[in-house]
Amino acid sequence: MRSATPEQNLDLLYEDWIRFDANGRLESCSDLLRERWTTIGLMGSARQASDFFKLTADNSEGFFNAWILAVRGSASFLNVRLRGFDLAERSTVFMPEIAANGAVGSVVVGSLRVFESGPDTAEAEKSLSKLSEMRDLFQDIAHANRELEKALERAREEVEYGKAESRAKSDFLANMSHEIRTPMNAVIGFCDLLSSTSLTKEQLEYVEAINHSGKLLIDLIGQVLDYSKIDSGHLHLDCQEIELGALFMEVQAILGAKARNKAIDFEVDLRRIGSEILLGDSTRVKQVLINLLSNAYKFTRRGRIALTASTAESEYDGHVCLRVRVEDTGIGIAPERIRSLFCPFAQAHTREENDYEGTGLGLAICKRLCEAMKGDVWIERTELDKGSVFALEIHLPRKEPDVRPLNARKVSEENRTMKTSEKSAAKERKRNAPLRLLVVDDNPNNLLITSKLSQHLGYNAETVTNGVDALKKMKSGDFHIVLMDVRMAPINGMETTRMIREGEAGDQSSGAYIIAVTAHALQGDKERCIQSGMNDYLSKPLTLERLEESLNRARSELSLD
Repeated sequence: MRSATPEQNLDLLYEDWIRFDANGRLESCSDLLRERWTTIGLMGSARQASDFFKLTADNSEGFFNAWILAVRGSASFLNVRLRGFDLAERSTVFMPEIAANGAVGSVVVGSLRVFESGPDTAEAEKSLSKLSEMRDLFQDIAHANRELEKALERAREEVEYGKAESRAKSDFLANMSHEIRTPMNAVIGFCDLLSSTSLTKEQLEYVEAINHSGKLLIDLIGQVLDYSKIDSGHLHLDCQEIELGALFMEVQAILGAKARNKAIDFEVDLRRIGSEILLGDSTRVKQVLINLLSNAYKFTRRGRIALTASTAESEYDGHVCLRVRVEDTGIGIAPERIRSLFCPFAQAHTREENDYEGTGLGLAICKRLCEAMKGDVWIERTELDKGSVFALEIHLPRKEPDVRPLNARKVSEENRTMKTSEKSAAKERKRNAPLRLLVVDDNPNNLLITSKLSQHLGYNAETVTNGVDALKKMKSGDFHIVLMDVRMAPINGMETTRMIREGEAGDQSSGAYIIAVTAHALQGDKERCIQSGMNDYLSKPLTLERLEESLNRARSELSLD
């Protein structure tokens, strides 16, 4: 059975009806009215909605008021009794029809002759009442839809604002890191150079104090920026192969020297760690371990620091659970400070109680990093003047089910050495060739310190102040190694590198070993430099030791050693 059309429903409800748009123009009407008005010529001469009805002067005002309320959508159903020129009283209904955009699109005006009370009248009133209820419900739904659209629009605006705010924050952090690290590069670099010259004992103490303070400032900047990135939801964990044995050896080498300088026993127990290859962010894992061990070292004057590590089956499928305990015989932590220990900017010891350096961000960063690796870090026990025990647990995915020996890296290195030895004749020829090094930096102080550090290591470095001059310089000569700043004008270091690789500095220079030397030191900066075609990455401030290590890697890759 086919459902009735809207016009057929109106025919059932009204003796006569007519639909106008919101401006009062005729859209449709009942067949009876169309036939009647066509006969008398009204269909072609009427100009306003009220012209279609024979109303008295008194009733015209009532009609007009009802029309205005309907067009404005102020009421979903209006029933007005009007008497026309024929003196017959009619019940005239005004019903606004809501368009898809939520506004009134049209108005239906229906007319019923008023009868004495009887079955027909009662039935008509029931129909009108039901229609009124339906119109009210439709009006409520239309209103709810309009409110929903407004809410969705506000949500879209908030999301866009949040994205813009996040981008602005990231840009600010990057700029702040760059602007602070750039002058610190000169401070620490010149301190390194000064300390290698002939100085009196007093002068050497001054230089070491400046160098120490500069490095503390860089560590502070790094922690603040690191926490800001994590706190804003920008933490990104790399996925790379991890050999736990090799990773702990690196950590042991870094912290072992510090412990020996303070005559503290440093014990490491790795007997219960597995030998399989895992996946994860090795830099972040080392960051957590070094932070816990550095705290133990900082707060321990005598005695021992012990690191114990073990692996076990994880509650997460395809993962391995790594558990680490760091125990020290240091000064311990007061009970009232334990609760806030992992909160940002909180410190276990106030400046008034102890002269210990730090931002109070280290443990907060450790906790966020462990949580990102499906784990946690906590204090297992502590006692004033007797020491503390910190523990952590993280879950790392397996690379493959088969076991790989801990010395696999050593075997791989030996194989690489054997292959390399086959090219010894070519190496010898390259070794005897003069090494040419180019420094590219638009900051005069950084240009000076990088070239001086290179000269101190025995290299004859040539310098240029921008990427355009670097391309010209390299086209006129064969440079083996390039120390390239990243933020420069008119073309930056990454774009300059791309152009070098594409041969715009000459075919002889397209394979130069390019080292990024940059104040961009946030997460992801190194990856972007490598992806642009650079071979290595050094963050400012540059130290003599790190520069030497990078240049040695370059010589090895270029077969110059």
